[in-house]
Amino acid sequence: MRHQFKVTIYLRKQKVSNTGKAYWGFELVKLGQGRKPTGSFYLRHVNDNGKQEWVAAGQHFENATALRSKLLATKYANRQGLTLEQDEALDNVGRVSVKEAVTKFLKAKEHKAKRTVAAYTLALNTFVDSLPSRVRWLDEVTEPAVRHFVDLMTTAGLSPKTVKNRVLIVSFLLKHSGSKVKTRWAELPTVETQPVRVFSPDELRKVFQSMNEEEHSIFSFFLGTGCREQEVSNAEWSDIDFQHRIHTVSAKQEWGFAPKSHEIRSIPLPADLVAMLKARRHQSEDKLIFPNADGRPNGHFLRILKRIALRAGLNCGHCVGTTGKLTSVDKKKIVAAHQDKPEGADVLSAKLNRKGLSCKDHPVCEHWYLHRFRKTFATKINHAGMPLKDLQVILGHKSLVTTEKYLAESDLKTAHMRGFADKAFSF
Repeated sequence: MRHQFKVTIYLRKQKVSNTGKAYWGFELVKLGQGRKPTGSFYLRHVNDNGKQEWVAAGQHFENATALRSKLLATKYANRQGLTLEQDEALDNVGRVSVKEAVTKFLKAKEHKAKRTVAAYTLALNTFVDSLPSRVRWLDEVTEPAVRHFVDLMTTAGLSPKTVKNRVLIVSFLLKHSGSKVKTRWAELPTVETQPVRVFSPDELRKVFQSMNEEEHSIFSFFLGTGCREQEVSNAEWSDIDFQHRIHTVSAKQEWGFAPKSHEIRSIPLPADLVAMLKARRHQSEDKLIFPNADGRPNGHFLRILKRIALRAGLNCGHCVGTTGKLTSVDKKKIVAAHQDKPEGADVLSAKLNRKGLSCKDHPVCEHWYLHRFRKTFATKINHAGMPLKDLQVILGHKSLVTTEKYLAESDLKTAHMRGFADKAFSF
């Protein structure tokens, strides 16, 4: 019977009779008028036994409408001799759930660096959590859902750059899964362009003067090749062509390393770096150029650099951060330095636990990071006359725009820059 497939929503509210007496009654809620009443909701329908039944639907209009939709779906499924789950399974053949799409996407990206996969995972899990509970399928994800995700991140106080990066990851997911939803980049928070920070000649001179022989070799390679951290960690002797002075960045299955974008690229080496590598080669029996104590890729280059900068007196003195794991020697030094100071146990504990450390006397200065070597390399070799297109190939960038972002602005006060003007206008 048709009335068995009718489910109506009522609002229980207090009314007043003609005699002025208050009583509790039900008021029909008309759907489709854009209004969202508040109060206690109930559903009225005819059950399988042909009897009228009232079902409590909670205090929220959205929950009441969702429960109504589920009850109707159950009725139509039962009419066909199916359970609701069986009917949904038939209706959803070929559909991909959001969680399944995320799992497949992360599986396709598992070859990337661990930090990249972790960033993808965090962004996508946060996106899934931001979706309304009713959104289960990828084809139910809409542009408003993406905008809601942006609003939540902005409200949470995340930086514009973080918001944009996470939305970019979500757009990767949607494109990978075949979704037609487009990201409106103009609606995202504006990310301020930061000036390119490269090491000055004075900084390079001072920091290299403070290095031992091993450290000098490591960071000469960083500076002379413009390689990324993982590319240096996984560099092998077989990658060096000493005759033609070329270093090749390639995948290393043994170490689980693959170049960014999976592209093999070659880098010309300066003569001084080649001479250093030849001398090092005669003393090394390892497969890797800069292995750790176990002969595996070294993952502590950043920590080493920050300690050198502190030793060289190059820290800015304003950064407050945390260090990596403190060695027993580090801990003894901290305890010894605070034995005679009237500081409480909490202060000493914080220092030992690497919290709130000042870069005045700890290796936590934010101005010393490995990627500055890469940008310094790009700027120096470009100022030396290498065409931007060739530099793009050496750096392994897909876009010339990315390469341009690696170059510091030219110092117009240098004799080198004045020389260009003289050369251009000499007759």
